[in-house]
Amino acid sequence: MGIMLGRALVILTGLVAIPVVIDSLGMDGYGAWEAVYAVCLTMGVVQSTMGGVLLWRFSQAFGRGSSEEIQRLVGYGLFVALCISCLTTPTAWIFREQLTALLRIPAEFHSAAVIALPCVVGCMLIGALTEVFAALLCGSQRSGVSNLILSSGNVINNGVVLVALLCGAGFWSLVIGYAVGLSFNLTTAYIVCRRLLGPIRLSPKVPSWEELRHVKGYVGFMLMHGTAVTFRDQLDKLIMAASQSTASTAHFSLASRLAGFVPLICGFVYTPVIAAAGALHSRGDHEGLKRLYWDTTIIVGCLVGLCAVLLVALNDRLMVLWVGHVVQEVPPLLYLLLLGSTTAVLMTGAGTALCKGMGMVRMEGVYIALMLLVNGILKITLVPWLGGMGTVIASVGSWVLGSMVFVFLLRMNLPMVREGMAISARMLLLVLGCALASVWLIPGLPASAGRKQAICSLLVLGPIVALAFGAAVVASGLVSVKSLRAWSRRSMKAVGRG
Repeated sequence: MGIMLGRALVILTGLVAIPVVIDSLGMDGYGAWEAVYAVCLTMGVVQSTMGGVLLWRFSQAFGRGSSEEIQRLVGYGLFVALCISCLTTPTAWIFREQLTALLRIPAEFHSAAVIALPCVVGCMLIGALTEVFAALLCGSQRSGVSNLILSSGNVINNGVVLVALLCGAGFWSLVIGYAVGLSFNLTTAYIVCRRLLGPIRLSPKVPSWEELRHVKGYVGFMLMHGTAVTFRDQLDKLIMAASQSTASTAHFSLASRLAGFVPLICGFVYTPVIAAAGALHSRGDHEGLKRLYWDTTIIVGCLVGLCAVLLVALNDRLMVLWVGHVVQEVPPLLYLLLLGSTTAVLMTGAGTALCKGMGMVRMEGVYIALMLLVNGILKITLVPWLGGMGTVIASVGSWVLGSMVFVFLLRMNLPMVREGMAISARMLLLVLGCALASVWLIPGLPASAGRKQAICSLLVLGPIVALAFGAAVVASGLVSVKSLRAWSRRSMKAVGRG
């Protein structure tokens, strides 16, 4: 419940903060901030890799009850965090002028962005240190506490941004909020670690060669995963800014946040599925694994399919409700992003959760490596031709192609999931058909419409679209009403326990 509450708070405060930022700074200002932040996240791939590796090692040490090993791992984490900061911050400062010129930062924000960019990258030290203590909490079976701390930091970040904007701080409001949020995360995570786990030695320690050899495979996997995510999200923002404008980055960011509800929804289901798959695999219960995959496929297909169809059908109304007006540039980007995320979730989501629970991560490694390769090739090919839209098409294309390859590998290695895969394919076709029908049948909202009209339209059309999709799922024979209710109850209970 802590994880769900934390995510809900972050989403809610983010939805409130973004319209205020756009009203205060305009699309160009919001896009400039997203571009600066994307530079920070791109340079922070190693930081997220460190967090994932530490989580794995802390979990092992906690399972063995080795407090000395935990202290040693904290020292390793502090050393790596300092190294990351010593490399990235000077680099960002030296190349700050070139980076802001590359990102086409508008003149009115250029002077602030030139200083803000290295400041934001410098704050990565705080973020990297936080990763160490957050990984320690998660590895000690306190994931809910860790998630609540990080989510609270995001809420404070958004709150400080709103207050600073109202006080006239302008572009610097975003930097101030970011620094305050990270500082809260670090301070709170450290205090909670001390309260729950006892004294912690804050002495950086150089990892031994033996330790590095032990984790090199996992480091490679996590680094590849982090790079793939960066290529698909943050690098797209940077290319949009460099090839077009920061306003294009803002449009992409708005579309990305809406499309992000698809993987967010399935994330609530996958955590308990991974745990259940691990328990069933340890007992050798192949029938149980097959039933788990089938149930997860149906539940995720219905939830994600409904979310995708609603976003396609009502995106103009949602934009008016959110930012106050229709943004014509968002729908094409949203449709592309939904195509990629929905295909990936429906075709690979249940399979990746099952494989993680069973300890079979090599297939996902191949899937991620292929996505990276294809994404890079398509970006090089399409960006000079199509500009910013080319990078989005490249990301979506690599996502779809990688999903197909993962499906092939999963069928070859786990024959028990073949029937469930057929359900996934049929569900994907149904979702695509419903989405196309909604675009054709539902009229667009007038450009002059306000939030009141958007709310009334959503209250009328939302239930109609949801009922129509549910009827299509039942009519297609994918699931019966009785089974859907039973699976929904079981899923919600599992999520509540997670």
